[in-house]
Amino acid sequence: MRWNMIKILVDAMHQEIFKTKEQTSFNDEEKSFYIYKYLVENIKYDYKLLKDREQNALTKEIRNKKAVNNYDEIMNVFTNKKGICSSISQVYKLLLEKSNIESKAIICNDGNLVKHQLNLVKRNNAWTFDDVTRGIIYKNEGLENFNYNYERCPIINQTILGVLPEDYYDAVLGREEKRMPEPFNEFSLYNLPLGVINKEKSNNNFSK
Repeated sequence: MRWNMIKILVDAMHQEIFKTKEQTSFNDEEKSFYIYKYLVENIKYDYKLLKDREQNALTKEIRNKKAVNNYDEIMNVFTNKKGICSSISQVYKLLLEKSNIESKAIICNDGNLVKHQLNLVKRNNAWTFDDVTRGIIYKNEGLENFNYNYERCPIINQTILGVLPEDYYDAVLGREEKRMPEPFNEFSLYNLPLGVINKEKSNNNFSK
């Protein structure tokens, strides 16, 4: 039931993104760009939810922590156009999958109380990072000279902690066909360097 509702919402948002575009003529870079741009322009960051998460991080007693409902948070992005990094990155991932683009959720430590979540996206046989949340915050807060191309490069002074297994959100979303975590090799995501990565320029060169 949950998965059926998610699929309906993904289909509707995907159609909205590409309603005036012929998607079949686009490559993966172009399709992911239009999805990213749509989310940045239409989703707001939920600062109240962030404060709840920060309070949870400061609360030592488990019984005093607020319950986290990942499914409701993802639904909130679709229905109320608000979210935080964990839900926004999952919506981006679902929309990419609808366009037959592979993506992984990456967990990072950016120095804040709450760990950050962003996406690693496979475009034209190459993996690059996208951080929709960063784009939303920067654009909606009036960052001067905001550039969709540059702001997609998120790994600035962040420590990569790992990849969120596919089966975690499969369970959250009630996905009908559960996927097992892949056995990754040295070229894969689980073996990304765990150090701090600094980039001054975007690793995405496509712009519109």
